[in-house]
Amino acid sequence: MAVRSGKTYKTVDDLKGLNLGTVEGYVWVKSIQAVPGAKLHAYPDANGVFDDLGAGRVDVGFLDPLIIIAAQKERPDLKIKTEYLTPPTAAEVKAEPAYAYFQPYQTGFYLPKQATKLEKAISAQIDAMYTNGEMAKLVEKYGGDPEQFLKPAADVATARRGVDRPADWTPPSVAK
Repeated sequence: MAVRSGKTYKTVDDLKGLNLGTVEGYVWVKSIQAVPGAKLHAYPDANGVFDDLGAGRVDVGFLDPLIIIAAQKERPDLKIKTEYLTPPTAAEVKAEPAYAYFQPYQTGFYLPKQATKLEKAISAQIDAMYTNGEMAKLVEKYGGDPEQFLKPAADVATARRGVDRPADWTPPSVAK
């Protein structure tokens, strides 16, 4: 999350009644709409979120963390910082399914099923980048925290095993 310097929001409960911004079509739209009393501000691009956050018209901006970090560096006048939301619990998501978008997720690449050689080559390269530390170095280079970016949520493996990954698949992680 992008927040104004000096402000702290750690949980979904902390977001109640706030002005929350994101880009139109991003997964956070549904989550924001589910927060009691929160007002969604949807923008065509991240610049609108940053402009309104810097001006105080929005309390929190939900964007890709690396975009937030880049904006912090390029536009210090905004006086924003990156903050990581404590993911809602399974019970909170069960009570409000839209909160699932406030939980961590892992990006995937879609390939044709018949492109097995390409899939294996890409997966091997990604695994190697995790193993040799290159992935963590890249995240750090751009100001990210590998512990936040490169550890999959607990349900990632179960959601993908036997669907688009082998039954014994384990997602890459800096925790290995």
